[in-house]
Amino acid sequence: MDKKLEQQLIRANLDTDNLEDIQYGILGHILTHRNSVGPAMARLSSELFDRVPRDLFEAVNRLFLAGRPVDPVTVRKELGAEYEAAIGKALELAPSDVDYYIDMLIEYDRLWRVQLEAREILASGNMAEAGRHIEALNMLLCSQQNVDTVTDLELVARYLARKASKSPPPEYIRFGMKPLDETLFVRPGDLVVLGGYSSAGKTLISLQFAMEMRKKYRVGYFSLETDNEKMGERMISHYAKVGFRDIKTGTESEEDLANVRKMGVELGDLKGSLTFHRVSGLSLRDIQAITLSRRHQIIFVDYLQIVEAPGRDTRERVSNISMGLHTLAQAHGVTVIALAQLSRPEKTKKGTPPPNMWSFKESGQIENDADVAMLLYPSDMNDNKSARVMKVSKNKDGSKVQFLLDFDGAHQTLTPAPPSKAETHKAIMEAANSARRARAAQGDGQVKFEDLEGEDPDVPF
Repeated sequence: MDKKLEQQLIRANLDTDNLEDIQYGILGHILTHRNSVGPAMARLSSELFDRVPRDLFEAVNRLFLAGRPVDPVTVRKELGAEYEAAIGKALELAPSDVDYYIDMLIEYDRLWRVQLEAREILASGNMAEAGRHIEALNMLLCSQQNVDTVTDLELVARYLARKASKSPPPEYIRFGMKPLDETLFVRPGDLVVLGGYSSAGKTLISLQFAMEMRKKYRVGYFSLETDNEKMGERMISHYAKVGFRDIKTGTESEEDLANVRKMGVELGDLKGSLTFHRVSGLSLRDIQAITLSRRHQIIFVDYLQIVEAPGRDTRERVSNISMGLHTLAQAHGVTVIALAQLSRPEKTKKGTPPPNMWSFKESGQIENDADVAMLLYPSDMNDNKSARVMKVSKNKDGSKVQFLLDFDGAHQTLTPAPPSKAETHKAIMEAANSARRARAAQGDGQVKFEDLEGEDPDVPF
């Protein structure tokens, strides 16, 4: 059977009489309630309508985009006398609560698409083919997900509707650090990658971000290396300001314990939540299943390169992980913040250069998929104990920024350094680098030692 005909038959098995009445009723409400046109057009698309109601909808959309009145007279003039009966039916069925019927129409459309995917699963010849349709089915079943297919004209209509209703600007996700909150415009569906060397502080700062975001959102933290108890200790030290050494040695004071109890009360009063998932051998499908079942709005993955995924080699596997997380973010409207290891830079005569976008270990696909990419590294590349630099190297919706972070080890907290300290540190580092270059220039005539590179089996280290 022809695929398109088969899809039409599946749709016909729905309660088509009721479905058609809903379509006509929505259009009738729009034609008789001028203030409802903009908000309704922002939610509707021509794919939701069948046959004659689709013609009516498209006429309404053309009038709305042209800034002309939308009413029975203008629509009749737009379509011609042959649509007189259809317009009359729409006016007769117009409901008082149009939002309820728009929800029903969207639900009908999703049910039809679910049935299509179910038939494809039954007809699949292998697990790989079935898996693709199962993922599409999961996307449709997700309570927060609607397939959002729009034309350029419909996007213009949505924008005008927002302006007409004087809707507030979209709410962006906050990181709790002023330089980031003023620069980044992260929204649901974005992929943020935080890259750093081993022991650079990626887990520490990501936990700070998670604690800030859980004030408003349901946050999930997938920790593939650090167990949950250790994450809890860092969280308590940061939030309740209990000395980390005291937590590790069990020498907390009564005041410390009182602060932890207060922390528990405050967290319980917040709108959001933070759930830790400590699972070894975690796959992309596992992450998606847990994320959807727990209805997480934001997830952290620590760290990207050790998630399980198919691939002929490491590079292909990491590329598949990056693309999978990007797809998860976009398909389900979940903000994904993935931690990633950076490749160690090569030392040169001028010293060790700071990382850049090409430093993401094993795959350049990470750079391509990220909406925002941040790098965390020591300010002195020759001293891993030096202050940290946070650098936004990619920002699709804004500018880049770089700033210095102070580390409060006692309370497991990284905070932006004051501008004066950052300037002083910059001057010190420039002086140190100049001295290093001068020493290198004076080394002519002396014995030089250089790193041995390559895959030579005779290299002893």
